[in-house]
Amino acid sequence: MRRVLGVLGALALLAGASCVGRGEAKSPDTLRVTSLGGRVQVRSERGWTQLARGDVLAAGAKVRTLADGTVRFGADKGSQLELAPNTEADVLSGRGLSVVRGAALAVARGPVRLEARFVSVRVSKGAVRVDRGLSVRVGTYSGTAAVSVGLASTTVPRLREVVVAGQALPRGVRPLMISAQDRWDRRFLADAIDLDRDLGNIARGFGALYGARAASASFFGRFLPLDSTAFIDRYLDQADGSDLLIGLAAASMISSRAGGSIPQMFGTLVDQRLAGATWGLIAIERDLIGAELVARVVLAIDQGTRSAGPTGRPSASASPRPRASSSPSPRPSPSPSPSPSPSESGLPSPVPSPVCDPITSAIDPRCQGALGLGAPLDQGSGILGGVTGLVGGLLGALLG
Repeated sequence: MRRVLGVLGALALLAGASCVGRGEAKSPDTLRVTSLGGRVQVRSERGWTQLARGDVLAAGAKVRTLADGTVRFGADKGSQLELAPNTEADVLSGRGLSVVRGAALAVARGPVRLEARFVSVRVSKGAVRVDRGLSVRVGTYSGTAAVSVGLASTTVPRLREVVVAGQALPRGVRPLMISAQDRWDRRFLADAIDLDRDLGNIARGFGALYGARAASASFFGRFLPLDSTAFIDRYLDQADGSDLLIGLAAASMISSRAGGSIPQMFGTLVDQRLAGATWGLIAIERDLIGAELVARVVLAIDQGTRSAGPTGRPSASASPRPRASSSPSPRPSPSPSPSPSPSESGLPSPVPSPVCDPITSAIDPRCQGALGLGAPLDQGSGILGGVTGLVGGLLGALLG
């Protein structure tokens, strides 16, 4: 019996050793390492050994990445498969991986298969990720993914995800959860992440400026020209005031471009937001240009602030001038001739400092941080970095 086990063990080691080749011709049943960084290892008869670019893995090979490791494989028909750090996977063939732990990405140009626990994912064209932890998450950046668990199956469309806990497939999908710290999210959805950051800064300013006063539908009528605000009522207890304002701005953009009802589009957009979608994802799905949406929101805030100041009273520009004192004026005394003004003396006039209310603090770098609204914006990147020309006139009005 021991002899039989010894023979079987030797065969297993030989099988493991045959899963890795160097410089071998690519075939539909193998994966080739096209790029890697850090520690990426393959299991062989010598234990875990470092992979190298150009290595070819056959079905049955076991691969892992350590905390600093990433790897990309060339698959059949030009598809690519990738492993994130701290991931372990088994090679199924030249068209697939089985994720033991961690995360894998498929950028498919032909049929590709990913597996994780009881979940099978098939992609014909598009970019799909699979994360395996206590549950299995399947998220789609582009294209669609066919997800099955046993006899149950569902389709995950673009910018959606499904999370499978145990062996039960959920009835529906949900918006894709994204993070600025995730390398694949940054690669595929950088514009959405930038827009979420910029709108987040503006939303914090809006909340600090108006707070609980954004609690009636009529309140929003000062920001955008609306025939009626009654359609906002049902969302007042569900969404933040800033989300309602952004939803109105986005709905007006879509309506002006493609026609249709602002109230109906507003409801659709806010429902997506309440379901978990970020405004960045919503903008991408609706083909909205992020810089234009930021400009529309800023213009709306300016309109509302001018029509009623931050305290709810008329803005300072509309305030009456202070009346002269009724007390007797002292007799004038001789005084030296007035000094020439800077402009008369040839010196440049000083640049006036901005009025740093919460909205300008979210937009103007001279104000950022003054009201404790978070870290200053990076004007060299993101949507606000490219919206200067669109809202230049507005900034001048806000700062005046």
